[in-house]
This record gives sequence, structure tokens and C-alpha cells, in this order.
Amino acid sequence: MTATVIGKSERFVFEIARETLRECDHVAVVGDNLASDIVGAKRSGLDAILVLTGTATRDDLEHAVIPPDFVFSSLAELSEIERLDAKTTDAHGAPDKPVWGAETRFRL
Repeated sequence: MTATVIGKSERFVFEIARETLRECDHVAVVGDNLASDIVGAKRSGLDAILVLTGTATRDDLEHAVIPPDFVFSSLAELSEIERLDAKTTDAHGAPDKPVWGAETRFRL
């Protein structure tokens, strides 16, 4: 019998979440830990949103092995963001991923 490790940042956990939300057009992970939340999200092909209310600080971002896609100072700031219906396009004009609104966020 072989043991299976389950927990953040294991890809398996994020794949379960993605499968559960399979009807959603866009799924992102929101977390406060670079090593578990952000790394796990990116390893699973999901967008990663870091909130600076937990273990990670802005200074930690400089040394992040896998950086988040977006950074917010708090969940309150994140809750004020509206998702725009506009879609971005790739180099061939095909729909890419949704655009996230508001200029208060930090794009890395």
C-alpha cells in the first residue's frame, strides 16, 4: 500500500477544486501563502491571487520562486474588484482569459 500526500501545494487538491468548478469559465485561487497557495495554484494551471493579510509580505514577492498573477492588500480590496465581461485575445485574435477590472490591483 502506498500513501498519497494530500494538501496544499499538492496539485491533486487544486485539480479537485477545478473539477468541482468545471462549469465556471475562469477559476483563480486566492491565498495568503506564497509557498502553498500560490505555488499550488500555478502548478495546477490556475491564476493565483495573493492577499497580503497572512504570511506573505510585499518584500517576499521579490524572492518568490513562483510569483502570483495578482496581489491585493486585503480581501476587502479584492471584494471591490468587478470582473469585466471583456475578453482579451491572443496573438491570433482568439479569446484568451477574462480581464480583471480595477486599477487598484498589482499586476506582476
